[in-house]
Amino acid sequence: GNISNIFRQIAFNALLALGEFVVIVTAGIDLSVGSVLALAMMSSAVLAREGYPLPVLLVVPFVVGTAVGIVNGLGLTKLKLPHPFIMTLGMLNIARGLTNLISGGVPISGLPEEVRWMGAGNITLTENFEIPVSLIVIVVAYVLVGLFLHYSRTGRHIYAIGGNPQAARVSGINVDRTLVFVYGLCGMLAGFSGLLLAGRTGSGFPNAG
Repeated sequence: GNISNIFRQIAFNALLALGEFVVIVTAGIDLSVGSVLALAMMSSAVLAREGYPLPVLLVVPFVVGTAVGIVNGLGLTKLKLPHPFIMTLGMLNIARGLTNLISGGVPISGLPEEVRWMGAGNITLTENFEIPVSLIVIVVAYVLVGLFLHYSRTGRHIYAIGGNPQAARVSGINVDRTLVFVYGLCGMLAGFSGLLLAGRTGSGFPNAG
C-alpha cells in the first residue's frame, strides 16, 4: 500500500521530468512547466465547476499545455532569443498569472470521479494485488517517448540538435520546427501531469507546481 501511494505521489513529477528531459536533450531548458501544470489543472477545474462534460475536462489540460509549449517554442525560434531560459522564465510568470486570473486565486474542488480515478484509482489484478492507474500512465508514457526518441526521424533530429544545432541545420534538419515540436511536447506532458495531480487531490489549486 505504501509503494502504491508513493507511485501516485510521484506520477505528476515523473511526467514533468519526461517532458523536461526531451527539452534538455536539445540543450535547452523549460522553466515554465510548474506553472503550465497549474494552468492546465485550473482550466479543467474551472470548466468542471461550470458544468462542462467529462470529455472536455480531459482534453483541455492537453490543449492548454500544448498551446503554451508551442508559444514557448515560437518565442525561442521566431524572436531569435539567445537562450530558452529567457522565454520560459517569462512564460513561468505569465502562466502563473493566468492561473490566478481564471481561478480567482482560490482552490476548486468537486472534480468528477473519472478524473479522480486517473490520479488516485487502482486497477485490480487479483484479490490482493492492485496497480495504481497513474503508474500505468507513467510506464506507457516513458515507453512511448523512449521509442519515439530512438526510432523516429524526429527523435534522431532532436539528439542532433542537442549535439550541434548549426551542424544539424546545415545537414538539412528544420531546427526551428523541431524545437517548436519539442517545447509543445513538453507543455503537453506538463498539462497531462496537471490532470493527474488534480485527480490525486480531487481538486485544482492555483499554487500547484
